[in-house]
Amino acid sequence: AIIQTALSWSDKTEGSFNILIGAVMDCWGFGSAHPQVPSAQRITEALNKTDYHKIVLNAEQSTVFLPEQGMVLDLGGIAKGYATDKAVAALKGLGLDNALINAGGNVYALGNKAPGIPWKVGVQDPQNPQGIAAVLKTSDAALVSSGDYQRYFEFEGVRYHHIIDPVTGYPARASAGTTVIMQSATAADILSTALFVIGPVKGIELAENIKEVGAAMIITQDGGRFGTNSLPDYLIEP
Repeated sequence: AIIQTALSWSDKTEGSFNILIGAVMDCWGFGSAHPQVPSAQRITEALNKTDYHKIVLNAEQSTVFLPEQGMVLDLGGIAKGYATDKAVAALKGLGLDNALINAGGNVYALGNKAPGIPWKVGVQDPQNPQGIAAVLKTSDAALVSSGDYQRYFEFEGVRYHHIIDPVTGYPARASAGTTVIMQSATAADILSTALFVIGPVKGIELAENIKEVGAAMIITQDGGRFGTNSLPDYLIEP
C-alpha cells in the first residue's frame, strides 16, 4: 500500500519524488558513517536503476518485485508520514480528539490546542536552524517540512545534503526548505520532498494545482519565501 501510494505521487510530481532513488543515495553514503562525493560515472550508473515505472506490484500476493539487479527502494521520503497517519488513526481509535504529534519534521495537529484555538507550529529557518522562519496555525492537518540543514556533510568547502534530484543524481539546490500542509501526512511528506527538488516557481505552481494541499511554502537559498495563495490563511508570523 505504501509503495502504491508512492508510485501514484511519483507520477503526480513528474518523478520529482522517486522511491527508486536508493541506488543513488547509496552512492553518496547517506545513512552510513562515511558519506562521500561519488564520481560522475557512479552517479550515471545508479541513475540507470531509478525507473520506478519498472516496479512490479502484486496487491493480491502483497509482493514487490524489482526487475533489475542494483535497484534499491528508498522510503525515506514517505515512511515517516505514513507512520504519522497511523499514529493519528490510533489516537482517534482511543477516543482522543485533540493532540499534537511531532515526528521530527512531520507534525500532525489533531483537533485544537484549546476550544476554538488551533495549534501553532514553528518552521525552522534553513539559514539558522535555531531560529524560526514562520509560525503557522492549523487544525486536523499535517504540517511537514523538508530542508537541507538536517542531514548533510561538507567536502572541500561545499555542503552536500540528502535531498537528491532524481534527474541529476546530485543534491537539489533550488530550495533550502519546504513546508506543506495537507490532511494526509503521507502525502505531505512526499510533496515536501518533491517541491524541494522542483524549486519555488514550478513547485508552488504544482502545489496550487493539487486540491488536497491546504498550503505550501518554499524558502530559497537566499532566504526568499514563496507560498501558495492560501498561505496567508495559515501564517501567524513573521
